[in-house]
Amino acid sequence: AAEHGAGEALLRVLVDAYADGCYRRTDNGDLPIHLLVRSGSATRATVELLTRPIIRNPTICAYTGSSGVHLPLHIAAEYRCSYNILEGLLKSYSEAAHTQRQLLQQQPDAAAKSESGGGRQQQQKKDAPKFALEIFEEGRGADGISLEMASRTLEAMQSSDPSVNKGSRSQIALAEADFNLRSDLIFVHNPNVPKSIRP
Repeated sequence: AAEHGAGEALLRVLVDAYADGCYRRTDNGDLPIHLLVRSGSATRATVELLTRPIIRNPTICAYTGSSGVHLPLHIAAEYRCSYNILEGLLKSYSEAAHTQRQLLQQQPDAAAKSESGGGRQQQQKKDAPKFALEIFEEGRGADGISLEMASRTLEAMQSSDPSVNKGSRSQIALAEADFNLRSDLIFVHNPNVPKSIRP
């Protein structure tokens, strides 16, 4: 189901019925979480759903998957999972914070394609290696707007329309504090990785 990008509702039914399925690897060495991410349908909720059953198992947390080095911590960082998920993964396999993600991507080989008369041959290309902290920090200000910019936009809206909810400012501050807390958690496990400058 994960390989085909099943939604949260179906995955929840499957995990509730057989949580040990999250431990099962394919013949290529992929966990369901790897398959879900590769399907392109992963969300924070579905990643957390497939990660919860494995976070207390150091052996499972060390599985890299078949497309290079892509540990469950790397996936959780990419999808900016909750503090509890990140903490569980780091407690089980803290070495993951010191391991760089190295994804192998299948790329069509143009030279081989023209020489072989148009046949599709693939070559593997390595993605730039990144630590979990770097992956997580890429999410700072995700969705095209930084927390600082959101705060300034809110201030401008409040100055032009006093009826704008003042609670929104505290929600922005809480979201930023939560992000920083999760970032600090990963940083503590690998302080040699430079952190992004906070706004």
